Amino acid sequence: MNLCRKVLLPVMCSLVSIAGCQGHAFGAENPEDIITDLTSTDLHVRKAAAASLVEAAAMSVSDARKRRKPESHKIIQEHVESLVNIVEDKNEDVEVRSSIVRAIAMSGSPKTVDQKVIPSLIRVMLDEQDHELVRSWIAMVLPDIGEAKRVAPALLAVSHCKNRIVRASASGQLGRLGLEPEVLIAWADQAMNDQSPGVRISAVSTAAELSKQHKEASSILFRGLTDSDQMVQDVAVKLLTFVDAGKSEDIRGALEELLDHKEPAIRMNAAAALMRISENTSKYLESLIAGIESDDAALREAAALALCNVEHHGKPAVPALTKALTDPDLRKQAG
Repeated sequence: MNLCRKVLLPVMCSLVSIAGCQGHAFGAENPEDIITDLTSTDLHVRKAAAASLVEAAAMSVSDARKRRKPESHKIIQEHVESLVNIVEDKNEDVEVRSSIVRAIAMSGSPKTVDQKVIPSLIRVMLDEQDHELVRSWIAMVLPDIGEAKRVAPALLAVSHCKNRIVRASASGQLGRLGLEPEVLIAWADQAMNDQSPGVRISAVSTAAELSKQHKEASSILFRGLTDSDQMVQDVAVKLLTFVDAGKSEDIRGALEELLDHKEPAIRMNAAAALMRISENTSKYLESLIAGIESDDAALREAAALALCNVEHHGKPAVPALTKALTDPDLRKQAG
């Protein structure tokens, strides 16, 4: 349920776009040629080769799912050391370096990637003088290619680095590394003071995942609900429609205040979350039904989505959901 990862990954993908690259169409060229072209003196050739490498890696994932032999996967792993050497080169184009990191991640796993290259990637990620996008991509993919015992300390360290984009990227991965709950809760509590909303979102997401077994995580969720950034608030209240925050009066009070929030989605999700933790759900169900019946299309959509979350947990929202199905605006959104 790592919502932070879902939020941040598309952002990072847009920042390191390779859509404009022209060059190899994988399948028409030998994969070995792509590797060779990455050493060309022509930057355009290297960019095209890097784009093709990502495409090749993506195709290898598709082939593996279809139980075909992933030839490009094999070649990338055979050349992974030389590819990581390119990633380490600060003089190389950022787009080329970032694309290579993506390709390695898509074509391997901790069992297939030569773990000897992981320290090199970690060094790049920890280097405050290196480019933030290269460092961010490494932070996001290290759990996919590195053994947890190798990458966990480095990601925990870089979650406190100077660059806010890199901090946010690393923070979003900490819940994937098998760290002790006490370590994660202590990190999340401190992270809620970070200036980056992305880091605070990661902290809230981590706390939500731990809150069922560790009630002390509830205080972090409360801080998310009262955060100064609307995006952090939105994530916190949305998570509380899925997770059990127990009988925290602080959280109940914060959710009650959010019923008057200017954003429809936050208001409706607050009502849904209150239904989850309240013995008397009728008051909040009425708020959601009123949202369904509103003249405001945005409010109707927010109420319908919140009701879907409520219904998932067996709450009595069927009549309102049935009515929502007849709303042409909502049906258009669903289509």
